[in-house]
Amino acid sequence: MWPLDPEHERLVRELGALIAKAGAWRFMRGHIAAANKRDYPDPWEETREGVARALARTVWHARLDLEVTLEDVRQPGEKIGGRLRKTNVELVRVDATRAELALSAVGNDDVAGILATEVGRAFVGQLAHRGHPLRGGASAEGVPDLASATLGAVYLGLGVVATNASRYARAVGEIVGRTAIHEHEIDQIGGLDPDDLAFLLAVQATVRDDVVTALDTLARAHAEAVTQWRNVLDDHESELLELLDLEDVDLDATTTPPRPETPRPVQIKAAWAEADLDKHNHGLRVYRYPETQAWTTTPLASLAGVVVGIPFVMAGAIMPIIIAPSVGFVGGLVYGLRRKQLRCTACGCFLTATDTACRLCGGTIAGDVKSVDEAMDREEALEAESDGSDRDDAGEGDDADVRR
Repeated sequence: MWPLDPEHERLVRELGALIAKAGAWRFMRGHIAAANKRDYPDPWEETREGVARALARTVWHARLDLEVTLEDVRQPGEKIGGRLRKTNVELVRVDATRAELALSAVGNDDVAGILATEVGRAFVGQLAHRGHPLRGGASAEGVPDLASATLGAVYLGLGVVATNASRYARAVGEIVGRTAIHEHEIDQIGGLDPDDLAFLLAVQATVRDDVVTALDTLARAHAEAVTQWRNVLDDHESELLELLDLEDVDLDATTTPPRPETPRPVQIKAAWAEADLDKHNHGLRVYRYPETQAWTTTPLASLAGVVVGIPFVMAGAIMPIIIAPSVGFVGGLVYGLRRKQLRCTACGCFLTATDTACRLCGGTIAGDVKSVDEAMDREEALEAESDGSDRDDAGEGDDADVRR
C-alpha cells in the first residue's frame, strides 16, 4: 500500500490543491464533526424543518459564510411510503455568497451524511465563483460533481459524517397480525468509494498534531479501514505533507475562518404547508353529502334496551327483555333517520356545513350533493363539458388556419 498507487496519490494531490486554494486551517486545525448527538444536538423530525436544522448545523461545522436556502419542491400527495424511506436533497445553484438546495423527499436514512456531501459541493462551487475553480465536472449553474463535493466535505471536517453514509446497511422489521415483515437495503451516498474516504480520513489523522476523537463515531467497517490505512501511513507523514504541499506552512499564521456562536437559520421556501403534503386531494374538487346516523343510533339504542331489560329478567320477568330492545331498535332507527351528518364524497371524512375544504384529504368543497353517485355524475358531466369546449377551441383554430 506504500508507495501509493496512482489513484490514491491523485486524491492526495487534489486534496492539496483544495488546501492551497482555501487555506490549511480547516484541514489541519478545524473541528472534525462527529456522528453523534454532541455535534448534531438538534431534535430530528421527518419534515423540511428538521432537514433545515440539520443543514444549518452542517454549514456551521464547516464554517461557511453562505446564505443558504432550502426550497421544498414536494407536491401534495407525493409523500413517500414504505418503512425505509429515502431523503432527496440536492444543491441546485451556488455563487460567492448564496447556496440553494432543493428538497424533493424526506426519509429516515442518513440525512446528515447526505447534507455533508451537499455542503462540500456548495463549498467547492463557492470557491469557483471566487476565482478558485477545481478540476472536475460542473453543471451550468456552477454545481460541482459528486467526487469534488465529497473531497470538499473531507476538507471541511465533515469526512466522518460523509464516510458513515458512503455505504451503510439499514433494516426495519414489523409484525402485522401473524406476519413478520422485514426490509433491508444497503445505501451508498457521495462520489467517492468508501475505501477512498477511509484513506483520506487516515491522511488527515496522520498529518494533524491532535487526536481525532470523531473517528470513534465511525461505523465498524469504516473504522477498521481507517485503522488499516493509518498503520500504513504512520511512517510516511513527511511524504504526505509534501504531497499536500504543507511542509512549509506556518499554521499559527493561518487565518481562522469566523463563525457565529450558533448556526445561522436556513431560509425555507415552500409553496405548500407541511400538513397539506399528506392530503392527496389538496386543491381538487370534492363534494359534501348528507348521511343518516341510523347506523350508529340504532345499535346503541338496541343495546340500551337490553341493559334496561336485564334487571327485570333478574327479578323473574321475561317480557321486558323482549320488548325493551325492540323499542330501542325502533326508536334509534327513527331518531337516526331524522338526524343527518355531512361527509366528504372523496374520503368519507365528517364535515360541517361551514367547511370549505376537507381537513383529511384537502379537497375543496364545490357544493352539496345527495349521494356519492351524484357527485360522480357531476364530475363526468363537467369532464364532458370540458372535453367539448377543448374540441370547439381546436376546431375554431383549424378554421382560422384554413381562412388564412
